[in-house]
Amino acid sequence: MATKTTRAAKRPARAASRRANRPAGWALVPKTFLALNARFPLRTIRSPEELAFARELVAELMVRDDLDDGSADYLDTLSQLVQRYEIAAHPMPEAAEGDVLRVLMEGRGVSQPVLAKEVGIAQSTLSAVLTGKRTLTREHIVALAAYFNVSPIAFMGGPSQKG
Repeated sequence: MATKTTRAAKRPARAASRRANRPAGWALVPKTFLALNARFPLRTIRSPEELAFARELVAELMVRDDLDDGSADYLDTLSQLVQRYEIAAHPMPEAAEGDVLRVLMEGRGVSQPVLAKEVGIAQSTLSAVLTGKRTLTREHIVALAAYFNVSPIAFMGGPSQKG
């Protein structure tokens, strides 16, 4: 008498088969990268809805201080995809991060000393960013984005004036 194979019994076999068909390098990809990629696959962003989801995920990852290499790689790649979509879909003159910071400070009417105290960034650092002699770190971007209530991506748009 032939034995009936149930669907549940076939699932592990199919999963093992898919794993066996993956390229050898697949095992080198960190699990955190794969988990994030399952939430939002890294591919060309094609719609405003995909852009909105990608921006939310970038903002979520930017504020975390526990990113491992896999999460950091995912964040870097997703940020590039967001930037590429925004450049194509919404062309605008690029603004250096110092220019963005200056506009936000003027809009809120805050001085360098006050901002430095509020966000915990040295005034000399803010001054260097505003003059294009220094770029913001990820920690600076997170603190400034939270203070001004803007997406961290606002500080990632333009070329550096450093030189």
